[in-house]
Parts: sequence; C-alpha cells; structure tokens
Amino acid sequence: MMSSLAQYDSFLSIYICLLATIPCVILGLLGKRSKVVNLVVSAVMVITILGLQTFQMLQFLLFLIWELLLIYLYYGFRKRCSSDLMYYIVLALSILPIFIIRMAGALHFYDSYLGFVGLSYICFKIWQILLEIHDGSIEKLSFGDVLGNFLFFPSYSSGPIMRYQEFQNECQKALDRRIYVAEYLLPGAKKIILGLFYKYAIAFFINTYFLEKLPEDYNQQSITGRLVTEGDLVLLVMPQDIQAPKGRLILPQVQTMRDLLDKKCLIMSCTTDKLSETLQALATSRKGIRALSAINFSICSSKVSN
Repeated sequence: MMSSLAQYDSFLSIYICLLATIPCVILGLLGKRSKVVNLVVSAVMVITILGLQTFQMLQFLLFLIWELLLIYLYYGFRKRCSSDLMYYIVLALSILPIFIIRMAGALHFYDSYLGFVGLSYICFKIWQILLEIHDGSIEKLSFGDVLGNFLFFPSYSSGPIMRYQEFQNECQKALDRRIYVAEYLLPGAKKIILGLFYKYAIAFFINTYFLEKLPEDYNQQSITGRLVTEGDLVLLVMPQDIQAPKGRLILPQVQTMRDLLDKKCLIMSCTTDKLSETLQALATSRKGIRALSAINFSICSSKVSN
C-alpha cells in the first residue's frame, strides 16, 4: 500500500516533483508541447500526493467521476437545448460534494477523514466549465483536455486557477527555445530556489530558535482563562436544565469542571436553590466566590453580596 506524501513537505516530495517535471522541461527546450506527457506527469504527482491506495484517493476518484458525469451530461443536454433550470440543478449537484465535506468539518462529523488536497481548486475549475457551457463559450469539450485540466498538480496547493480555454491555449502554444528559457524556465527555477530558501532556511531558523522554545500551553485558550490559579477554591452554581438527560451534566458544565481540575483548583458546586447555604459554608473563602462571579454560571450579584 502506497501512503500519501505531503506536497513540498520534505526533500523527498520536492525531489520526486523535480524528477517528474524533467520530461516537460526537455520538451520545452525542444520547442514542443505534449498533452499526453503533461497528463502522465500530473497523474504521477497526484498519486504521489494522495497515495495510491488511500481513502483520499478513493474520495478523489469518486468525486472526479461524479463531476465528469455531470459536466458531460450537461454538455450533451446544452447542445440540444438551453435551460436555466437544468443549469441550476447540475450546478447544485456539482456543489453537493464540497458542501457535504464543509458541513462535516463545521459539525466535526468525520471531518478528519473527508476531503482531499486541492478540492476547492478543482471545484472552481468545474464551476467555471459549467458556467461557460451554459453561456455557450465552450463548443468543443475534449475528455483528455478536461482531465488534464483537473489533474494539473501545481494547482492542488497554490493555483493557478486558470480558465479552461486559457489552460488549453497554454498547453497548445508553441514556444521558441529562447523564449521558453528566458520567460518560463529561468523564472520558474528562481521561484523554486527562493521557495526552498524560505522553507528550509528562514522557516527552519524561526522554528528552531523561536517556536520550539515557546511553552507547550502558549496561546492556548481555556474556558476560565486567567480567572483562577492553582489552589483556588471555586464555587460553581449550576442550574439543572429540566430538558437535560436525568443524572447528567450539560457539556459546558463538564468542560468548565475539567478546565478547573486541569488547573489544580478545588471545586465546590451547588444548585441555585442551595446557593445561600453554600455561601455561608464558604464565608471564609471569598477568593473562590470572586472566581465564580467571573466565570458567570448564572449567579446573581445580589446573592453573592449576601
């Protein structure tokens, strides 16, 4: 089973990327272009990034099949007649996968499993093709060209999001060797070298001498924040919701208690009807009451003063 390799995350991924682009560079130096070579190189890099037998690859393939079916079904329909309703239906169906994935992330429902690298970039390309089919801008849609556009691996991490027609024009444009070297190869090599310098020199320096020296809990937020310190006696007034399951606390109450325990605080809790009796028992520990007031567990200031 081939595992995925994070894009540009290590020298190995960069090494594989450079090896894969050598055929394209050779063709450029010869003043030629090849859609087949571009497609093969992109496919190899996509497999390297997502992994050959991974859940990400499975999602990618299912997503790709779904979107290609929608595009070509609508393309065939549009050649026969025009319907705004059909366009909106197909567009909604094409948005459905990314909508499900984004909702899963928002609801934390299998969000660590759903989705794959480059999903948003591919979706933008798909919607642009559907829009131009609807407008009549695209009259001929080659399967190989569409697939090559979707698999173009640099866009999976950083773009560019080129229109379908623009991408095809770039793939078909014949370049003189001198123009290719001066305007494509040398500027591209310069950007790669600068990127390596930023990542493996500057970023390494910042991580080694600054980030790694920060405490583990730096910039971590908690429910109680800096309201309490170790050893504080904290009174939690916790109204019992009649709609909550019997014998259980609601999640915010449990999270607050856990946060206080992690900070080595002493905890006492009561319901609203037992607040006066509890305050009398805590008459000698005003610090805990002040912390409670700041935590704001539905406590009345008038009762605290009493």
